[in-house]
Amino acid sequence: MQAIRDMEPTRSGGLPSEGVMFTELALVINIFSSPTDLWERVGQSTTTGQAATSIQPTPLAAVPLSILSSQIDGRQQTVTFTLQNTGTKTITAWEVAIVAGTEPDARYGGYGVDSFRSFAGLSQGGSALVPGSTAVVTAPLPSRSNALNPVVILPRVAIFADTSFIGDDRFAQLIFDGRAAQLAAWRDILHLLEGARNKGIVDSTSLESILAGVNATILRDGPDIVHQTFRANLSQALSNVRTGKEPAASALTRFLDEARQNVAAAAAHSRQ
Repeated sequence: MQAIRDMEPTRSGGLPSEGVMFTELALVINIFSSPTDLWERVGQSTTTGQAATSIQPTPLAAVPLSILSSQIDGRQQTVTFTLQNTGTKTITAWEVAIVAGTEPDARYGGYGVDSFRSFAGLSQGGSALVPGSTAVVTAPLPSRSNALNPVVILPRVAIFADTSFIGDDRFAQLIFDGRAAQLAAWRDILHLLEGARNKGIVDSTSLESILAGVNATILRDGPDIVHQTFRANLSQALSNVRTGKEPAASALTRFLDEARQNVAAAAAHSRQ
């Protein structure tokens, strides 16, 4: 199971001190070389000999997601589809299988989005799905699937705002693992921020010590999107403090509030 695209930072259009903002977690999964894994995931036999085009949604009927329409862009190698929440609970994360072509040349992939942060009010442009709502999504087609038709999209898992889920538990675990990683990263950042605050005097040196701690974590554990994005924001704030655009104490308070909110949101939407 491989997630090849992680939560992407985008430049904010807000105040200079805001720097980089977080967006949703998008998972692009291209892991199937044959239909066997797909049959097992949707509950069909691996010995039926059915082609990909004969896959019926019945085995995944319990997943409260419906594909209302889809459109392929051969030039961009993408498929744009409309997804609807047909259930009674808000969906904060979901994943679908994407099957291009028929056997023996069919290609298998998947796409998913985790919107718990936008549901918690911590990011904009999210696609958490309240009951009855829809989202239009553009996803990459499976690798090496150029000109293969038809393209079938099958919902595999839906995770709800209360952290319960319906569907494939392996894909649900992939999403929960991502949330747990974010929670651990924000807790580490909060620890650094609180340590600087507890020293009493807050100035540019305090922010520099936090930045040094973040750099040490990235050097020790490798880069992750939370620490990297926070480092970019902190570097921008430090520049503003040095040029007199923002008091150091104000920047630290802002970062503390942000970290506490993210810890609370990640904890509320994780399975610990």
